[in-house]
Amino acid sequence: MFWGGLDEQLIKQALKHFKPNVLIKLFKVQLRDLKLYRNGMPDLIAFKDGEHRWIEVKGPGDKLQDNQWRWIKRFNELDVPFSVCYVAHNSPH
Repeated sequence: MFWGGLDEQLIKQALKHFKPNVLIKLFKVQLRDLKLYRNGMPDLIAFKDGEHRWIEVKGPGDKLQDNQWRWIKRFNELDVPFSVCYVAHNSPH
């Protein structure tokens, strides 16, 4: 995460979509064991119509790692919207 790339307006917009209690729970998970949870967060967060979804992007031959499965388990426990997006390579005809 490159925190310097976030401006105040983007942070305010994100906070409109996140329920504060969910953010608190996610931070508590991470702070419980920083070494265990410092990696594996999804690649993207999509926002639309007041809702959000965390998205892990996987390319051809890529698979979910143990640290990502750990986060997926937490997202499921906390009812946090989450998807894995598998990107396929299509060659031109």
